[in-house]
Amino acid sequence: QLRRAGLVTSRRDGKAVIYRLTDAQTLTLMALVSTIAERNLAQVERILRGRILEVGSGCGAITRFLGECGAQVTAVDGSEIRCAINRQRCRDLANVAVHCANYNDWRADGDFDAVVCVGFLEYGRVYSKSPDAIVDLLGRFSSQLKPGGVLLLAIENQLGLKYFAGAP
Repeated sequence: QLRRAGLVTSRRDGKAVIYRLTDAQTLTLMALVSTIAERNLAQVERILRGRILEVGSGCGAITRFLGECGAQVTAVDGSEIRCAINRQRCRDLANVAVHCANYNDWRADGDFDAVVCVGFLEYGRVYSKSPDAIVDLLGRFSSQLKPGGVLLLAIENQLGLKYFAGAP
């Protein structure tokens, strides 16, 4: 749809991606998406309180948001580089701790009010030897929650802009 509308052009072989975000209809759409995102973040902020475990924290965009909301955040990621970026991004937040480890090998100290997993679950098989890696991860998330705790789970999908732009 975006390609037919002329908003996204992709050439896989040359890796060229062009976004045209200047016409009025596109700007209106982007404003609407922004408004919806802000409402969703406001809801997330109300739900995610207390002690939070973020699995697959990456470079820390969500870690920072959760820390600024006042949560006590424990972030885990397997990449030294991403963890270094996350630590730098959250360096002024005393309520954020970043751990570099394979989540399957990492052990938490206690239970959490929420477990946040954004863009990690779909890669669970890569980091686990278990034939039921996804089921095992979901069970582990659940076991780390306090009674009444919240699991916030988001995965990448084929409707994301990067896929419309030609990413495999």
